Amino acid sequence: MVFGDNDDDDDSLISFNDENAFDVEDWMYVKIRYKQPDEDDSTLFTQMAGVKDYTDRPDDDFQFATAVAEYALILKDSRYASDASFDSLIERAKDAKGKDEFGYRAEFIQLAELAEAIY
Repeated sequence: MVFGDNDDDDDSLISFNDENAFDVEDWMYVKIRYKQPDEDDSTLFTQMAGVKDYTDRPDDDFQFATAVAEYALILKDSRYASDASFDSLIERAKDAKGKDEFGYRAEFIQLAELAEAIY
């Protein structure tokens, strides 16, 4: 993402000028390159994100992923853990369990509850 004046020669960059910062529908342009383990060529993924993508409640997959991330912060005793807690991550994981076809999410919740008991 490029803010303000762009001195870069890459014309694929998008500039978000300060004067229009709050009057635009698009907030950011994400570009990610990834490569499969057995492949030589990478694939470019691009996505514009903005007003249409905003939601008051992210979907269950996102909510569950945040519970997993919070779990990792606690176990690593990360300086970024701030007010992370087992109670909050377990509650969020249970609320976002959704369809758990193979039982992985239920297993994670059990693991978090066990970790809380011994932590």
